[in-house]
Amino acid sequence: MEKMRFLMASCAGTLIYVIVSLLGGKDGVFANRQLEAQKALIVAHTAEVQKINDELSLENEILYRDSAAIKAQARQLDLISDGERLVKVNGLDHDTLPLHNSGSVLLRQDIFYLPEWVCKLFGVLVFVLVLLILVLKDFARSPAAARIKSESAKATSGAQTLRAQGIPIYDMRKI
Repeated sequence: MEKMRFLMASCAGTLIYVIVSLLGGKDGVFANRQLEAQKALIVAHTAEVQKINDELSLENEILYRDSAAIKAQARQLDLISDGERLVKVNGLDHDTLPLHNSGSVLLRQDIFYLPEWVCKLFGVLVFVLVLLILVLKDFARSPAAARIKSESAKATSGAQTLRAQGIPIYDMRKI
């Protein structure tokens, strides 16, 4: 009976450990959903960066082929060519818009999951709890019922018992 109690408690503890690990562990369902959401965000961000790359590639081709485009780009960068004079006036607000949209920074988000030791702790706690409940259940049985069980087990093993005013008397064979 003690082996059965221990076996049932260990099965319950293992089952809880597996369920907690499957749902909240490092490779569990909850962590997988967070990773899938980050993957969708990265795919959307990749499409945005690809669009910016296509625009910059087109602008690069235009700058290689058209000298007027090169001059216009140099003016935006406040560059001057030979023979030109640059006059800067203090006090006027200079329009400082960026020339190119380079996209936004996408940082990796940490994934929340239960560490392995927490999952094992849940399993051990359930094991101890179930074992304690089963042991207390055996102690809660009435002593008379336990005595009758033990007497019936002894009677089936070959020893005969006699009762005299509630006290068991054992009939031992003489050698």
